[in-house]
Amino acid sequence: MKSGEIYEPKEKVGKNALLMAAVLSITIVPTLAIAYAFATWYTPFIYANLIICVGFGAALGYLIFPIVKWGHIVGYKNEIICMAFIWLLAMYLQWAAHVTLAANLNPEGNSTSFVLNDFLYFVSHPIDLAAAVSEISQYGLWGIGSTTFKDFGLWAVWTTEAVILFVTMIGVNQKWSTFPYSHVEANWYPKILLKKKMPLNRGFSKFIDG
Repeated sequence: MKSGEIYEPKEKVGKNALLMAAVLSITIVPTLAIAYAFATWYTPFIYANLIICVGFGAALGYLIFPIVKWGHIVGYKNEIICMAFIWLLAMYLQWAAHVTLAANLNPEGNSTSFVLNDFLYFVSHPIDLAAAVSEISQYGLWGIGSTTFKDFGLWAVWTTEAVILFVTMIGVNQKWSTFPYSHVEANWYPKILLKKKMPLNRGFSKFIDG
């Protein structure tokens, strides 16, 4: 390493990363997705839905931390890939939950029920899920005043929602994968606080001497 260069550990994806991602994908992510679908379904105010969307994105963003830390994911590119996977999975699962609520909607009112078998069916049948989403977009399920959002307008709302989720995930992310990592010990370096503030330019020898 030449003088003045900054050491950056090589990119790495540990053996436990896939295991951690798999465990969270069948436990925490579905739970958050179902809760998000319920919250947006029963919240009639668009501004409240925006807050819920940001909260969902923040929860997904912080979910990356245990995967990076205990899965030993080194390198921000790998972390972004992991983040994109969680985002896509969460979007898919929340759509399955949303369609489940729509499929069990009471025609005489806004009440509905969540049937687990229906949810699992849509999760395991992506073509049927896509068809149901397409049908919902044609008629719409909600609106503002006398205007029902459907077709292009509804797709625009859904696209904005997806973008907000991913941007929020990036916003809460602290680039944990770029923290100092030892490939020799196969572990993250512990955080050490200096007793003195290190000068940024001159006076380094004075800092060393104390």
